Amino acid sequence: MSDTIIKYENVTFGYSENHTALKNISLTINKNEKIAVIGGNGAGKSTLLLLLCGILKGKGEIEISGLPLIKENLIALRKKMGLLFQDPDDQLFCPTVFEDIAFGPLNLELPDEEIKRRVKESLLQVGLPGFEDRSPHHLSYGEMKRISLATLFAMKPEILALDEPTSNLDPKTRRKILEILKNYSGTLIITTHDLEAVLELSNRAILLYKGEIVKDGKTVEIISDENLMNKCDLEIPLSIKLNKL
Repeated sequence: MSDTIIKYENVTFGYSENHTALKNISLTINKNEKIAVIGGNGAGKSTLLLLLCGILKGKGEIEISGLPLIKENLIALRKKMGLLFQDPDDQLFCPTVFEDIAFGPLNLELPDEEIKRRVKESLLQVGLPGFEDRSPHHLSYGEMKRISLATLFAMKPEILALDEPTSNLDPKTRRKILEILKNYSGTLIITTHDLEAVLELSNRAILLYKGEIVKDGKTVEIISDENLMNKCDLEIPLSIKLNKL
């Protein structure tokens, strides 16, 4: 039995005739792999995730758990996957934290007690117990990010697809997010400019440049290739250079 959980085959997407965001992307991701998708602005990182979650539709084929990503399978496939948007304002839309986290399980028509249990467990998982009655939009940005993660955990997904999960966070909250993600046992795909986080969270990296895969391999080997990184509009942070990958 194959360990492949995600497969892109010749996937192309353009936002307009003059703007092709991804070109002939083919890759496979195995169950429980931790993958980082890196690249400069406009490389196609977010588009890769939005296609995977069925928010965008391009040319080519995408499979998840052996099922083609087509309209007829969307509901079943979205139960397997959680997408974290870069901006938590795009994720949270209910009056209370409880309602936001309960939204997904409620749509699964789970019993009330199971929904309450999942909300409580998810809040513990992100280190915010007792936040059920709080208004999401009265929370700090970092707390909103963590609540956004809790909405995904409540669905018990096999796959987490995270768009810039550490962006705009203070050092303490960033560290908390990293620890939460390191404890996640399923398949993890993150897009990020945070190369230090990439080293912590992934053992495989996919480097995109102008919508194409330039390199797919071990995270350490890709990030330590300064010439390659520079060609792809990325700069290795001094902290990583000093550690001498």
